[in-house]
Amino acid sequence: SDLIYNELGCEYLPKIVAWLLSEASSRSGHKGTRKSVPLPKNIFLYAHTFHRYDHCDELFLQNLENCGLEVREVKELSGCPKLVPVTEEFMQEIFPVQRIAILCIYFADEA
Repeated sequence: SDLIYNELGCEYLPKIVAWLLSEASSRSGHKGTRKSVPLPKNIFLYAHTFHRYDHCDELFLQNLENCGLEVREVKELSGCPKLVPVTEEFMQEIFPVQRIAILCIYFADEA
């Protein structure tokens, strides 16, 4: 969790996640479900605090997309979780309120 502190982390964490998911894809052959929620074959869960470094948040999300990865936020952790698009707005306030989010990251073509 919270591995993004500078531009290097924003660049390399998405590449590492893509590599891990690619390796997992080559070893597994089933599509998973949890409590009737269809999930991509392989997912990477990441706990992130939005608005610690807004420029890093934006760069991180952009680099995930550049790696062919889809990002959804896990909502309603109790009961049946829901995956919803990340809708954060960055660099809108001088002192934004930090917010913790659980991100579900997976290859877009496995959705």
